[in-house]
Amino acid sequence: TEIYTLSLPDALPISWQLFVLSYPPDTINTKLSIKNGRVTVEIFEIQTEEGLLHYGLDRIREYYERFPPAEVNYDHYDYPAFMMKTMHAEAYGVQRPEDFVHLTRHSQTPKRFKAKSFFVSQQVGGQDLAAIDNVLSLIPSPSDIIIEFYAFGGAINKPEHVGHSSFMHRAQSIYLVQAFYEHRPGPLNLLDVDRCLAWLRQFYDVSKSIMHTSASYQNYADSELDDWANRYFGWNFERLMQIKREIDPRNAFRHPQSVPLWH
Repeated sequence: TEIYTLSLPDALPISWQLFVLSYPPDTINTKLSIKNGRVTVEIFEIQTEEGLLHYGLDRIREYYERFPPAEVNYDHYDYPAFMMKTMHAEAYGVQRPEDFVHLTRHSQTPKRFKAKSFFVSQQVGGQDLAAIDNVLSLIPSPSDIIIEFYAFGGAINKPEHVGHSSFMHRAQSIYLVQAFYEHRPGPLNLLDVDRCLAWLRQFYDVSKSIMHTSASYQNYADSELDDWANRYFGWNFERLMQIKREIDPRNAFRHPQSVPLWH
């Protein structure tokens, strides 16, 4: 992981985009994230075979040479340790991976959470990034808001899966952009909440117009989307409704943005 400060020039996200366009999509995940005034670039080798770990680390070190000098941390996790890190075990009081199966909906104190997302299908230039940077400079609560630019890797990018999966965002998007608001534990200031939510909407509106995106990530549902069916499912929506009518004709499993039986 490389860690940068927000004062770095726009060359960093441009370098990251160029890296995304050039790296082997079947073996690497990479993410650029912004939180608490810091910009972090993460690169994950996802298919290193047992006994060949040093080759994977060598490749990651080579990839990092494409970025400006910065603080660099290399971490290796076995599968149980990776689960503990990525599933936020500390938030649930989980001490061992096998304890995850005992969690219930009451295992964690409810949090206020809101996300906006969109997929980017073409490289964004420096002038457009500067416009986005102007919005980033107005983040009202840096500790409560996270922005992630996430390029998927692995089998999800295989062209043969396009059109054969309910997840339409395969092999056609460069990366996903997500902005999260998550209230930290402690007293709730509704004015701060309103300011953070207003900023999320501003970031989404500005970025959406600049990046010409027409798709969003359904894993973090956005109740404010009017065109959620098209943004989540695209051309798969008709097929998903047909499957819904066959599997769940009474619409027992539903929520405000679930696949309906009919238009």
